[in-house]
Amino acid sequence: MTKPNKKSTEVALFNTGTDMAVKDYVSELESVSSAELSGEQQYLKFTKRGEWVYGREAEELFPDDVLALNPWSFVVGWQGWEDGRPIDGPVVPATKRSSLPPLSALDQIPPGEMNGWSEYKGVSLKLVDDEISLQYNTTSVGGKKLVAELIRVSAAGMKAHPAHPIPLIKLGGSEYKHSMYGTVATPEYTLIGWADVNGKQNKRLKP
Repeated sequence: MTKPNKKSTEVALFNTGTDMAVKDYVSELESVSSAELSGEQQYLKFTKRGEWVYGREAEELFPDDVLALNPWSFVVGWQGWEDGRPIDGPVVPATKRSSLPPLSALDQIPPGEMNGWSEYKGVSLKLVDDEISLQYNTTSVGGKKLVAELIRVSAAGMKAHPAHPIPLIKLGGSEYKHSMYGTVATPEYTLIGWADVNGKQNKRLKP
């Protein structure tokens, strides 16, 4: 399939919802790792088949799709399930992780297959060419490792070049053999550059 050409215009990538200076934010972001996006938001998922899809129609990302990551949008929270029904729990900015209520403080969910609470990590992104806002929330081990790595990269970039704090990435995946679960897909990313908050890439900055 050939991806149709899209006309790109320079617009603000993110509405951070804060007047916090980048240099003041870096120290908080660094302490997390081991703002909201403008526009209509859709959910981004990494499937068990190792594909990245988004929206109600599960549209697949193209391998060359470039996404801008919002470094002000990292969150941690609780996602509950009861009899196949999702239950939204509390969520806080990742920089305020210590304020997230512990599992013992959450409403109890009756025992049952697949019932219970799971801690998740999340981040907001935007498809650069299509200007589609995406939210990625994940409870998987691989997904949470990916978000933790994106936190680390974002903190390093904001510290090194605060005028261009937006990581530009491509998403992909790999797989490995698990002794119990068989082939397991793992989400991955490639850092390709850095942009300012208006989406203008600084090509002198190396990934």
